[in-house]
Amino acid sequence: MSLADASGPEPARFDIATVRGALAQQGGAPRRTGALWLERVRIAAQAELERRARGLLESALVRRCGAGLAAIFGLWLGYTSPAPAPVAEPAFGEAASTWLDIVKPFQLYEVAATEFEDSWGLYEAQHNLQGGGRRDTLSFGALDKSESYLRVSFYRIGREDAAEPTMWVEMARRAAGAGLSVDRASAPTLLPTRFGAFEASDLTMSGAAGVRVCIGFRLSETSPRLRISGFACGEQGRPFDRSALACVIDRFDLVAAGEDSQLRAFFARAEQDRRQDCFPRSMAQNANWLAPQSAAPALRSTPKDPPRPARPQPQGRERPRG
Repeated sequence: MSLADASGPEPARFDIATVRGALAQQGGAPRRTGALWLERVRIAAQAELERRARGLLESALVRRCGAGLAAIFGLWLGYTSPAPAPVAEPAFGEAASTWLDIVKPFQLYEVAATEFEDSWGLYEAQHNLQGGGRRDTLSFGALDKSESYLRVSFYRIGREDAAEPTMWVEMARRAAGAGLSVDRASAPTLLPTRFGAFEASDLTMSGAAGVRVCIGFRLSETSPRLRISGFACGEQGRPFDRSALACVIDRFDLVAAGEDSQLRAFFARAEQDRRQDCFPRSMAQNANWLAPQSAAPALRSTPKDPPRPARPQPQGRERPRG
């Protein structure tokens, strides 16, 4: 497109003779002297300039140039203006709005560990609003360094899409529930238990009570869809031993499962791999005479009638010896 096509019709030129003719029609012959004549010339010249400026602004070339300048200005603003703040994602990718706390939950699991039999315990449960899963969390002990501490979660996955996180993220989630943060974590290693091989990692955790040295653990099962994860912290100066942790995990037990046959079958299979060194005979847990660590019950006798007194034998007379 040529420049002439974009400019449109050329505006009329400013001619002083034309202005004088217009003034002559309005007030007769112009007077070359006097303030009135000068004022009329100024007004006419101003009107002519305004008309020419209006015609120039309405031309196609100016409109197109103005649109281009506006686009360039908009791009400049886009590069120079600060980027919008990113939307805050939930901590560790787990939105709190997808979980609902269960008030007075029915207990499904227990930890029958002698290390925590005298410790204060807490049982919590949450229901997943997206797929119906349930997460039961048990805590034992205190977060200070005066005694050992254990926190374990049993997550029975429902229909929700629960992608398996990394070990670090899993431990960060469990620690956040207790008001702790994970400062350091070692590479996970395998820890054999009666439920299978757990991932175990040495953790350095910090909170209001100070720094705690703990061991994190996790197991993910596909049938049933179950995750067992948590961490255990020892007393001050006595970090938790891995062999002791394996025995604590072995003492995880199922109290009730309702109609969840897969969950019952999982714990029944684990019962067959129970280790005797983690279940001494002195333990009262699972006081069931079918349990391997329990002795057979004493047989009960059927009550009988009291014995009758012996009948006295008749005594005959002695015959004289002759």
